[in-house]
Amino acid sequence: MRFLKFLKWYFKTFASFLFLIFLVSALPGTAISALSHLSEKHVNVQYPGEYVYVTFYQRPVKTPIVSVENSNFSVSYSNVQSYLGERYTYFEKPAFLLGDAEKALAKAGYNGTIYVPVVIGPLGVLLPANGSTSGPDCIILGNQSVKKGTYMYRPNIYKSASSVSFPLARVKIESVQHVTNVSPALLPLAAFMKANGIKCIASGKFFESIITTANLSPDLSNLLVYGFLLASPDKINLTTLYQSLYSEFSPHGYYPQLYVLKPGFVKAVLYPPRKADYWKNLWGGFLVFLPALPLIWFVMVRERREEEKLRKLLMTSGGNPLMIDLLTLFFVGVAVLLILLFVGNSYGTAMLVMLAVLFALRYYGLGIKVSAKAKKVAYWVAVVASTFAFVVSSLYWLSSGPYGLASKITADIAYVLAFPFKAINDLMFNLVWGAIFLYLPWISGAILTSLILLGFFSRSRKSTWRITARITSLTLAVMIIFALFSGVVFSSSIAWLYGSTSAGNLGATIVVSMNSPPFTLNSTKQRVELAEFMESYNALIEAVKQNGGDYGTVWNVGEAVHSEGMTEVALGSVSAYGPSLIHYLESARKRCRDARWLYALLKENHGEAITYPHFLKKVQHNGSVMKFTVASAYASSQTTIGVRYRIVHSNVPIGGDVLLPLDVARNHNLTALPDTVLVYGGENVLKAIEAVHRKYPREFTYISVESGVKHIFSTFLKRSVALPFGVSALLIPSIGLVLGVRDGGELRRRKRLFEALSISRGELLLPLVAFLPLAFVAIPMLRDAYDFYSLGFVHSVGGFVFLAAPLLGLILAPILYIASVWRCLR
Repeated sequence: MRFLKFLKWYFKTFASFLFLIFLVSALPGTAISALSHLSEKHVNVQYPGEYVYVTFYQRPVKTPIVSVENSNFSVSYSNVQSYLGERYTYFEKPAFLLGDAEKALAKAGYNGTIYVPVVIGPLGVLLPANGSTSGPDCIILGNQSVKKGTYMYRPNIYKSASSVSFPLARVKIESVQHVTNVSPALLPLAAFMKANGIKCIASGKFFESIITTANLSPDLSNLLVYGFLLASPDKINLTTLYQSLYSEFSPHGYYPQLYVLKPGFVKAVLYPPRKADYWKNLWGGFLVFLPALPLIWFVMVRERREEEKLRKLLMTSGGNPLMIDLLTLFFVGVAVLLILLFVGNSYGTAMLVMLAVLFALRYYGLGIKVSAKAKKVAYWVAVVASTFAFVVSSLYWLSSGPYGLASKITADIAYVLAFPFKAINDLMFNLVWGAIFLYLPWISGAILTSLILLGFFSRSRKSTWRITARITSLTLAVMIIFALFSGVVFSSSIAWLYGSTSAGNLGATIVVSMNSPPFTLNSTKQRVELAEFMESYNALIEAVKQNGGDYGTVWNVGEAVHSEGMTEVALGSVSAYGPSLIHYLESARKRCRDARWLYALLKENHGEAITYPHFLKKVQHNGSVMKFTVASAYASSQTTIGVRYRIVHSNVPIGGDVLLPLDVARNHNLTALPDTVLVYGGENVLKAIEAVHRKYPREFTYISVESGVKHIFSTFLKRSVALPFGVSALLIPSIGLVLGVRDGGELRRRKRLFEALSISRGELLLPLVAFLPLAFVAIPMLRDAYDFYSLGFVHSVGGFVFLAAPLLGLILAPILYIASVWRCLR
């Protein structure tokens, strides 16, 4: 009976303490559970379309079509080799001219993408036929990495069978797009690259500089290759394809063999079975559990007074105070053991070890008492750090200039804050890093505002404000460190959806690449092809406008060239922009910083060509006007022009080496062809583009954010991941509620004293406004998430609400804290 009475007293005294310990043990546990399941590799690999690698042998093959099901598949590729002669005589066996293969592919009705693996210095690179000269220089799929900088290589340039040169060429990689969330459609491409040591898909100025230095045409028709990869969004008629290739190449003694990449190959390369890394998981568990430590420590310190009272009572009644420690450890152990049902042994070990160390420090004489001076130092360090982060990130996001020091510092701050997730899962690390980077002004601004308000109330002349501020100061620190951090982590997936339309592609939801073949207009067929090409562009623009979309076009003018005797050397590509792009950027600047910078650059530009220092070195210029020859994008004519120019030192996200206003190009009798169309619109716009594409399948290709949405939903709405994320939406506000009850109890004791002095309850509550800024962090995230939802790419309302639930928890945590304190003082 005495024990039961003691147990009842124990629960009455330590109920909120035990509940808090459970919460702060459970929330990291849910995070670890979700992350560990995100790390699991997919078992079923499915993807649309078909990927086929084509190569040739100099003897007939027994099996012309081979299904590749395992990882033991590699291809040979070499340095870039171009042929400038009129007709290739197959002197460099077993190489063949890609243009001859493209003729056979056209006869077979193939309308997908062609990739050619080549070596650029130390890099394995995929060159896409008719690749884009705008956008990032290098596209990386998965967890590969590429160093930015200058790469040197020697292309083999054949003028004939007996004339070959090996010039030293330099190409640069200045911008990289790292696609970590590889969509199902790109899985075979990622597997092919990984299996063959290929790091990068060439694009932008990197692609342009390769074809320029190697004297290649944009469609790579004069490239000598040993094989190429076909990537089709639809199924390929392999029999027709083989027969067409056989008819084209067998007269030259070349016999095709088709390697069809199957799901087994993708699974074997991308998701090989491997043993769990126990020590890595253990270290990851420590890192993810770190944000919970301040709250656990705070809870232990706050209960010290009640604990000491209970200890003295037990000693005076002949009991053993050790019973308190045993009971507390028992209940905390139960909480952790419950978490072990969701997480692996290594994560659970990390949690148990950290809790054991904390209890040892707390209960056995090694507790650290923080002095008032140390608290003051910590406060000012936090104020200075949050001020610095707020100022730098705000300068970056509000400015319209190119990337500079502010962008680098903002990215570094986000990297440091997201670093704990680096040891666990690259996917989650990139999501958290992106969310922090995108909303750092709001996060740091909320923390700074809360700290300033807390400092104001704690130094106020009113004793009621000072008492409330000092009682709630540790709670505010805990809410900042734990609830805010956890809220951002759990809401990073929903933040990524909006970021996909703001961080990349100049705020476009759909990017259309026009597949313009090289028109020379010397035949009726080519004139018909040009008319059909422009007809497809006009139909595309009309479909976008009719469905309420916004668009901007980047135009291809041609190439800047220089004649050296009988040889024509390409100096760089020439692009143009018109009113449609400026109009598009004017609306896109509200959601994309790159668009804001580019809009300012183009809006202030008055008839000048925008170019780079490296291009100026190749042409004649006098400080204000440069002169160069342009080979037309559609005709065999050349025009020498002189235009005023302005130099930019940062990479412009669109265009080539020279970016002209469209009216300037027309004034110099240069006619441009559409190259890239940036489109912002919802699902209805995407369906309209799909309808136009079915009518003109060979004229353009497109990508949209819809594939990324499907990937996020399929990843985060798996039961093993969704359950912990859903639990977090309840646990985060629960922490605010229980902390409010504890602080309300402390303030209630002061309330009786102040009521005797005729001081109202409102004076005790006013300092709690310091918690409100923490609730505002989630508001811009929810606003942006709703903006993305309104586009129509999200088909599951329940799934969207589920992913957004942690944001609601982040808003509710400080509000419930204030409400529970208010109720205690009522």
